[in-house]
Amino acid sequence: MALAAQSRIVRVAVIGDPETGKTSLISTAANDTFDARPPPVLPAVRLPPEFTPDHVPMLVTDTSSKPEDGTVLDFVVQQADAVVVCFDARRTETLESIRTEWYHRVQRLKPDVPVILACCKADQLTEEREIQAIRQAVERAVQDLPHVEVCLNCSSRTLRMVADVFYYALKAVLYPLQPLYDRIEKRLKPLCVRALKRAFVMCDADGDSALSDSELNRFQQVCFGMELTPDELQNVKQVVMSKLPTGVTERGLTLEGFLFLHVLFIERGRLESTWAVLRKFGYNDSLHLGDEVLDRLPWALPPDQVYELSEVAVGFVSRLFQQHDDDGDGLLTWAQQEALFQTVPPPVWQGESWNRVLVAGTHGAALRLEAFLLKWRYSCMMDPRTALSHLLYLGFGSPWGTEAPQLLTRCVRRRPDKKNEMTARSTVHCLVFGPRGSGKSSLLKALAGRPEQQVAGSSPLVSVGVVQGEEGRERSLVMTEVPDDVVTEFMTSLELSRAAPAGSSTEAHTSAMPNLARCDVAAFVFDASSSESFRAARVMMLAVSTAAGDTLPCVMVAAKDDLCMAHSLQYEVQTTAASLELPLPVPVSVETGELSGVFRRLVSAAVRPDGHIPNTPARKAHKLFIRRLYLGGGTALCTAVALYGMYRLYKWASGPAAPPTPPPQPSSSSSSVVSSVVNTLNSPSGSNARWFSSAWEPRATGRVTRSVAESVSKSVGSNSSSCTGSTGSTSGAGALSTLTQAVTEGAVAVAAVPLALLLWAADMVAGPRSLLAAAAGQH
Repeated sequence: MALAAQSRIVRVAVIGDPETGKTSLISTAANDTFDARPPPVLPAVRLPPEFTPDHVPMLVTDTSSKPEDGTVLDFVVQQADAVVVCFDARRTETLESIRTEWYHRVQRLKPDVPVILACCKADQLTEEREIQAIRQAVERAVQDLPHVEVCLNCSSRTLRMVADVFYYALKAVLYPLQPLYDRIEKRLKPLCVRALKRAFVMCDADGDSALSDSELNRFQQVCFGMELTPDELQNVKQVVMSKLPTGVTERGLTLEGFLFLHVLFIERGRLESTWAVLRKFGYNDSLHLGDEVLDRLPWALPPDQVYELSEVAVGFVSRLFQQHDDDGDGLLTWAQQEALFQTVPPPVWQGESWNRVLVAGTHGAALRLEAFLLKWRYSCMMDPRTALSHLLYLGFGSPWGTEAPQLLTRCVRRRPDKKNEMTARSTVHCLVFGPRGSGKSSLLKALAGRPEQQVAGSSPLVSVGVVQGEEGRERSLVMTEVPDDVVTEFMTSLELSRAAPAGSSTEAHTSAMPNLARCDVAAFVFDASSSESFRAARVMMLAVSTAAGDTLPCVMVAAKDDLCMAHSLQYEVQTTAASLELPLPVPVSVETGELSGVFRRLVSAAVRPDGHIPNTPARKAHKLFIRRLYLGGGTALCTAVALYGMYRLYKWASGPAAPPTPPPQPSSSSSSVVSSVVNTLNSPSGSNARWFSSAWEPRATGRVTRSVAESVSKSVGSNSSSCTGSTGSTSGAGALSTLTQAVTEGAVAVAAVPLALLLWAADMVAGPRSLLAAAAGQH
């Protein structure tokens, strides 16, 4: 009753040849009376919810069979949830047109829509011979029309089975037969069998492959909200045993008996019973877990987050492995894997896309626990929603999947501002670049422990293995090979995007190029005996690192190290590594088995990327721009402080005469003022640090300016006292000379402030901290 729960109106289209009774059928159903002279075409008629036991409203639309009304008819069929095709019981050609025209037209317009056949004017069939003839004709006509749900004999004149036509149309929408049962072969369809097996397994609490009376009652309670009495349970078992002796054992109802019961429900027209079971276990009309079950987790994650298997999921999968390892040899054979996945639609990692995925711990088709877990981790990395659905198909949690959030954990991807958060990741994704013939494929095969295996296919090779990091923790390493022609196309696209004029729509990526944002580390492989191979790998690394925003950790790998590297190439490699501020390449020889811990190095670079990000020209230019930006900001700040200080000095000098001053103090020379200011700025702590922090506030800046002005005022007062004591009066020339000296000393003092700030800013830019960061920290 999913549709009823959503208060959806079921749309039914009524079509057929002219004069077959379409309009009379709709009019009689709506009015419960027969209209002998109905209009040519009725407008859409709404049947109330009370019309059917399911209490779902229906909108029935009449159609015209005229060729000029074909466009309207096609639109009505496309909008319909079910289609009723009418034919005249007395005119066999109208039945034949269903087979030759109407059915195929409906399926072309809306595939898989349920079709109900209405044999109208059945009251005209008076003899049994005629009734049998029309029944046989219908059976022949629909034997290869799989979407025909039912054919009903009806009569608008006698009100015979008119309402049943629309009730079965509604029932075909709410409880469709097509996904469940093959009417031609008389058996359940594979997806239906898998879904019912999952319901059986989840109700088989003791795992003995049979449902006891208590387990059957639990199943009844979950699906139908009621339990069966002992007599009812015994009757159910007797019905099964009479038709299928192996369906019941002394332990209870077996899986075969459980499936047989649902075949009986379907053949007797009780599809609602089977659909009630399926929907209680979270299935939609296509017999897959519905969005309401899977969307218990948010899938629209930010770009810096990713889902991984939780410890709960790893424990659940490990228990499944142990349960199905019947012989206890630590291997799951192909037959055991089939038994394990009997409740799951074919797993994604049994498809053709996995033919070029190498997993460590496999022995032919058999899997060790290590390989089994690696496949699950890789599946979760590539498609977490599908991985979650498969875990729920295997029977985790309750029927409705309320425990689904426990299966996945949200982790943080590689981010330039939070590099240490990668330590929580359990799966590392590495893209492997390199020119043709550099040894990329051999390196990936070595991770899976199969260096000699030949892999068919043309898709990129993927290898998955377990690597123990430097801190002792094991992580899953996924290495994906990127073909050199894809990288070449990518670099060409980059060049075109740079050369394109502003506003151009040229994109710097290709459909075959992996998403660099989903990569944790990149390996660049080159042939240790070839200078051309190294230069090609270097160009690739510069292009990929720049395209990734200079945040992608990169590791250079010198493959085929057994062929020895020339001295000239060694010098070139060392020079490149020094200029890019990268470690030297890891020497690897798959031929001799000398891997030099290259996989551990890749995992360590992903977890702790410091020292593994190339210092590309783009990154150098960015650093230079940031330094110049800080320096320009510091200079502008110093200039503003100087101008403000001069303005305050001008206001002081042009103001009224100063009041009498206290006894004279010793004069301070301009050099002492400069030294005092510079010492204040260079002081790392104490009162000087507090003075600097207050200098960022406008009021505090005013206080600093006033302190400089007071210093100048004191100097002027001291000189004035000296003149007065010696001569007893001050001439105009002496006063002017004294004022000029004071202004000069004040100006020097104020000019010392921006000069000291400028020197301090330059020191900060050259050091590890910027001007603004240091100022904010001291504040």
